[in-house]
Amino acid sequence: MFSEVDRLKIVFVDGVYDAAQSDDLSLEGVTIERLEDAASADIHWAQVFDMRFIKNPFYIKELSKLNGENKKVIDFINKQKNFNFFFGTIQKFFDKILIGFKEEGKNYITIAFGCTGGVHRSVVSALQLYSILKKNNKFEMYLDHRDIKK
Repeated sequence: MFSEVDRLKIVFVDGVYDAAQSDDLSLEGVTIERLEDAASADIHWAQVFDMRFIKNPFYIKELSKLNGENKKVIDFINKQKNFNFFFGTIQKFFDKILIGFKEEGKNYITIAFGCTGGVHRSVVSALQLYSILKKNNKFEMYLDHRDIKK
């Protein structure tokens, strides 16, 4: 995408959404909210992705005590159609918006992934996007598994 190391810093954060609402089998609706003044608000995450549409390894006995850095968990998640579709799509998305951030003079973007416990799906997702972007770009990147120690 860019020929030299750029000063755009990409921060990945993964963690927990509201556990009381997570993995609810009934989806009653989708809410889209607009941030009226993101520049002046206390906004920490520019792009947030809810990964609860991926099967949860927590419910697989041999995977539940492991975390998203473990090869068995990574393999379980990587084999899912929805995971592969999501990352095939999101890669194109970020190829475009990272150029826009750079052209607009923005020097960082924070990308967050969430799931029920912040230990399995969000960790694998952050690692996956980190790997994709690291391969295709020379941006400074930082990966923070916020809740992995739970």
